[in-house]
This record gives sequence, structure tokens and C-alpha cells, in this order.
Amino acid sequence: MLAYQISTMHRKITYKIVESKDPLTQDAFDPLGALGYELLSVVHDLKMDRYIYYFKLAEAHQLS
Repeated sequence: MLAYQISTMHRKITYKIVESKDPLTQDAFDPLGALGYELLSVVHDLKMDRYIYYFKLAEAHQLS
């Protein structure tokens, strides 16, 4: 799992990227949701046969 932050003048935005060979199940989403992450998009990379999930930390959970 990759994580990175983007800072602007007014706020920080935290993203997580999850790569998986198989589609994620609800059991995989629940811990990220509990931490305040929301799913932005899913990409199925056919060439590498993997799924890439992009999550963003919800604004209510952003740390200053």
C-alpha cells in the first residue's frame, strides 16, 4: 500500500494507493473506511493484470 500527501497553502490531502491482483472485498474496504478513507477510483490494468485503488482521506479526518 502506498501513501502520499499533497500540501496546498490551506490544507493537506492524504491519498493511499492499493494494488491487488484480485478485486478487493468489503473486508478490505472496511479498515480503510474506519480510518476515514473514501474510494476515489479503481483502475484495472489489463497489461499487468492488477487492480489499482485510489483512496483519499476524508476532510473530516485530515490531520493539521
